[in-house]
Amino acid sequence: MTNCLICKHGLADYVDLANDNELPKVSPIRIPPKDILRRQSSLNRLAMAYRAKEIPRRKILDFVSEHVTVFHGTFLFNGHVVILDDVDDLFDLDASERWLSDFLRFAVHPPRQQAQDRVAVRLALLWAALAVHNPTQAELVIR
Repeated sequence: MTNCLICKHGLADYVDLANDNELPKVSPIRIPPKDILRRQSSLNRLAMAYRAKEIPRRKILDFVSEHVTVFHGTFLFNGHVVILDDVDDLFDLDASERWLSDFLRFAVHPPRQQAQDRVAVRLALLWAALAVHNPTQAELVIR
């Protein structure tokens, strides 16, 4: 195994040295359990992350859909592979997307209780898109 001169780690741990024609291997994104996503602190930080991006509420679904479908890896939830292909059906919102406005409001006014179980899928999708866009920020949301 060839060691990196800078960090002294084995290069074979990070890249496939024998064949450079393959796409780089992308590690799977592990979606946190719904109990973690539903916590008041996680909901507040997730809303702050999206509010900081200054995306209008009607464009948030486009952002989520774009990042989830562009990701070439897999999403894992409780050890099982999850396919996130139809964001609109999973969100199941009305045409005004009022829920997203209420969600973004949690960045300014933290929630008083944890999120309901019925919105856990929406929170998981929002978190997954954030994890694709900025993995470090996504980890800070659930800390």
